[in-house]
Amino acid sequence: MQIWFLTAWLGCSDSHPTPLWRHPEVSFLDWLCQLLMPLLAPFKRIVGLREPSRTARIVKMREQMATMELKSHDKLFAGWSASVIELTRADGSTLLVHLHRPPPPTAGAAGSTEQGSEKPLPLVLWLHGGGFTVGGARDSVGPTYATELLSLGRPVAWASVDYRLAPEHPHPAAPDDALSALEYFAADSARCASLGIDAQSIHLAGSSAGAGLAAVVAAEATARRGVAVRSLLADEPMLDPRCAYAMHVPYAYAMPMMCLCLAYAVPMPCSCHAAPHA
Repeated sequence: MQIWFLTAWLGCSDSHPTPLWRHPEVSFLDWLCQLLMPLLAPFKRIVGLREPSRTARIVKMREQMATMELKSHDKLFAGWSASVIELTRADGSTLLVHLHRPPPPTAGAAGSTEQGSEKPLPLVLWLHGGGFTVGGARDSVGPTYATELLSLGRPVAWASVDYRLAPEHPHPAAPDDALSALEYFAADSARCASLGIDAQSIHLAGSSAGAGLAAVVAAEATARRGVAVRSLLADEPMLDPRCAYAMHVPYAYAMPMMCLCLAYAVPMPCSCHAAPHA
């Protein structure tokens, strides 16, 4: 990160031929943050490694966030049918996938057949955000998308993956969980039919950390595992750890801080490189 900053700051980078300190979109506050944050980053990392209670603080933050998010989650999914699918990992632990289905349509509606029975629904596999360290499957962002689709006449089944989080579970725990959930649905058409899901219409979606994770899973599933993913919704993903695009320039001051946050989470999966490290 420090190497990227110095080359971009001085104008020695191919992606940033104009020095950041002369860029028209960089304010005086950005200038100060760009100058100071990379210098403070190594010290923050060293201090963080000496804090034995950092994991406990992260766990406490998760609990607080879960309490707040659950209220919005339940309110948005009111009237939807809910179930929890339990998958067994290779180590014997359990992976939970929270499946929600919209209220059944009335006879003659877009989501019903001529006899009034329900059509199989497309499945959206949702990966929540939270910097790989916080958040949970029962968030409020996913239900917002699901209910918005329903209001537009596009009902879907919504499956939210409760993937493992860092620092307790380092990479590749999160993408492994997401891939397991995807393959659970994609590998068995009869299973999907019993759940009212169209096995030929499986979509991936995620927000923030979950968006980057969804991109990684989509690439892995389609290129190497033969799993068809119909579409990908990536809401605010970080796909380029080099921050080498023009869109990163106005927010250059935030990049070192983001790296500090990710330092608590271990390597970040990235879809633009074969290696899982940012």
